[in-house]
Amino acid sequence: MASVKKLIYDYKKLGNGKSPLAVRLIKDRKMKYFFIGHSIHTDDWDEKKQTVKPSHKNHRRLNFLLDQQLVAAERHLMEMEGRQQEFTIEQVTKKIKRNNKAISFTEFATAYLAGVLKEGKINVAKSDQSRLKNIITYNKERPLYFHEINVAFLNNFVTYLRTKNKKKKMSEKTINNHLLMVRTIFNRAIREEIVSRDVYPFGGKDRIQVKQVETHKVGLDQDELNALENVDLEEGSEFWHARNAFLLSFNFAGVRISDLLQLTWAEIQGGRLHYQMGKTNANVSIPIPVKAKEILSHYKPDKPSPEAYVLPYLHDADREDPEDLERKINSAISKINKKLKKVAKRAGIDKNLSTHISRHTFGNLAGDKIPIPMLQKLYRHKSMLTTAVYQGNFMHKDTDDALLKVVNGG
Repeated sequence: MASVKKLIYDYKKLGNGKSPLAVRLIKDRKMKYFFIGHSIHTDDWDEKKQTVKPSHKNHRRLNFLLDQQLVAAERHLMEMEGRQQEFTIEQVTKKIKRNNKAISFTEFATAYLAGVLKEGKINVAKSDQSRLKNIITYNKERPLYFHEINVAFLNNFVTYLRTKNKKKKMSEKTINNHLLMVRTIFNRAIREEIVSRDVYPFGGKDRIQVKQVETHKVGLDQDELNALENVDLEEGSEFWHARNAFLLSFNFAGVRISDLLQLTWAEIQGGRLHYQMGKTNANVSIPIPVKAKEILSHYKPDKPSPEAYVLPYLHDADREDPEDLERKINSAISKINKKLKKVAKRAGIDKNLSTHISRHTFGNLAGDKIPIPMLQKLYRHKSMLTTAVYQGNFMHKDTDDALLKVVNGG
C-alpha cells in the first residue's frame, strides 16, 4: 500500500531559516520526496490542513504547486495499482518526474512570472511578460517545451527580434534581456526538477553565451552640473521639482529615483538618510550633504508626518497596493524626465537629461578619485566587480594620458 502527503520538510533548515515544501511518497516503507522549489517558515505551515497558511503572501501559488504535485503523484499511483502487478517506489518516482518534464516552457514561465508579480516586483514581471509574449508570438502560439529551446531555436529567435520591427530596431541590450529571461526560467525549472540539465542550451562550448551588453553611460561634467544648479526656475513649478529630484539623487551618490520618490521624513534622522533599497532590499545610511539639506528645507513643513513622502509625486498613491504604487512611480518618473529635458535646454546642456543620468553624473565626477571599494558602498552594489565595470565608464585619465603621450610625441 502506498501513500502520498503534502508537508514541510522541516528536517532541513536553509540558510534563511526556512524549510522546503514537498510531497512525500511512501511505499514498502521507502520514502521519496518531490520538492516544489519553494520554502517557508514553519509558522506559515498548517500541519492539520497540509497547506500554507494565508499568513504567507504567496500561499495561493504555493498551495497550487503542492496540489499539482500531489495530484500527479496520486494519479500515477492509481494507474500502477490498477494494473494489479508489483511495482517499486523507484518506478513511480521515474514516472512522476517524466510527467513533470512534460510541463511546457510557456506554462512554467507564465506561472513563475505571476509569482514574481505577486511578490511586488511589478516592473520586472511586466518586462519579462512582454519578452515571453515575443517568444510565444515567434513560436506561432504553439505550446513550447523546454527540449525545443535549443541553440538553433535561440539563434533564430534572436534573428527574429532583430528584424521584427523594421521601423525601430531592437537594441542588443533588449535582445540580451530576452535571453536572460529564458535562462532564468530554465535555471528555475532545473532547480525544481521540472527539466533535466541535459537540455540546458546556455554556457559552455557550442552553446548560447549570454554576455552583459555594455551601454555607453553619459553623466554631466562639473560645468554642466553648475549650470543645472544655477538655472533660474520658478519655485514650486514642475520644472523646479524635477530639478530638485535630479540634484537630490546626485547628492545622495546617485540614489535610484524610484527609491527617492518613496523617501519619507521618518528616513531622515540625525543628519543622515536611512532607507531600504527597493532593488536589493539593502539597508543604507549616508550623510546628508549641505546642498541636499538646502533642497529638503523647501519641502519640510513645520510638523511633518513621519510617514509623509518628502517629494510631492506620490501623495495620492495607495501604499497598500503595489501595482498602484508602481504605476504612480512610473508616471512620476516619466513626468520628471519630460521636465528635465526642457530644464536642460534652459541651462544650455545638450545632453539628454533624465533621472538616471544623476547616477551617471556622480560616477563621472567621481572618476578615479574614489577607490572602488568605497564606491561599492556608495553605489550599494552587491559585487565589487559590478562597481568596477560600472565605474569603468567614467575612468578615462590613464587611457587619455597614454593616448596624448603618443600622439603629442611625449
